[in-house]
Amino acid sequence: MQNPEELLKNILSDIEVELTEEFDRNFERKAFFDKPWPKRGHNLFGGSLMIGGGGRGLRGSISASIGRCSITWRSTRPYAAIHNSGGKIPVTPAMRAHFWKMYYATGGRMTKLKSGKVSGSQRNVKLSAEAQFYKNMALTKKTAITIPQRQFIGNHPKVREAIEQIANDNLKEFCSNLAKSMRK
Repeated sequence: MQNPEELLKNILSDIEVELTEEFDRNFERKAFFDKPWPKRGHNLFGGSLMIGGGGRGLRGSISASIGRCSITWRSTRPYAAIHNSGGKIPVTPAMRAHFWKMYYATGGRMTKLKSGKVSGSQRNVKLSAEAQFYKNMALTKKTAITIPQRQFIGNHPKVREAIEQIANDNLKEFCSNLAKSMRK
């Protein structure tokens, strides 16, 4: 027969599994349950930092740990909190230096014709747009960049609903097993 400590452990374990799956589905939905994420202002780089390939995105960085009476979800990505909550990040000299570095890296990869002129290929057009983005970021007069909220973890009516359902199911099973053991 299960004791109350095992009951709590089972409830927390079931909640961790269910909500980790739901939080992962937010990346597929590109929404926090029913609240869509704001669209990106540009899509020069393809893909998304939120999902990201090659293990760079937020989606693959989410993990949960169960404490004695709690569950904590976290990300290994330093930019997770700003995306989950939204907010402003200051434009620092180091950021401007990075944008200049990326500007020269993307502009330097353009292919040229034998005459020395830059080719008008689709690849160069994309690189040119990407290089222009980095140049604009390096030269921006802004002192901060606003990151819109793209929440993927947190409180929501569906989270509370799942917790309630899991707790009720586990309690029903616990009470049923308790009643069976008392009849013996």
